[in-house]
Amino acid sequence: MSTTGQLQAIGSRGYSLRWSQAPSDRPDYATLVLEVMDRGGAVAFSDRRPIKTSGSVVTKEGEAVQRAAQIAWADEITRHPPVPPVAEAPPPESIAEPVPVQEEMPHGEEVSPPVSGVVDVEAQADHPV
Repeated sequence: MSTTGQLQAIGSRGYSLRWSQAPSDRPDYATLVLEVMDRGGAVAFSDRRPIKTSGSVVTKEGEAVQRAAQIAWADEITRHPPVPPVAEAPPPESIAEPVPVQEEMPHGEEVSPPVSGVVDVEAQADHPV
């Protein structure tokens, strides 16, 4: 499909394109930024590509190649937008069990939990070895 056809297809899906340039970390390069805008004017997708510069002037050939690549990318991403991941519910066995509340005595004193082995100690006291 021609570049004009791709741009018309993107527009027919309700998107518009906006390019800008940003500095790059690499010498002799700049970053060509494409923002795909939805009908409300919000950025729906973004793509960043390095372009070769000659001093402070961007070489037209490098920019044209990257723009064509970005238009093809925008055509594809607007045709088949990625589906955001759906949050899964935790499995039933991983849901935490409710913690039992300790009973309180009528006078505000807490009942201590049973101590294991107390019955064994009392039995041994009644029956010396």
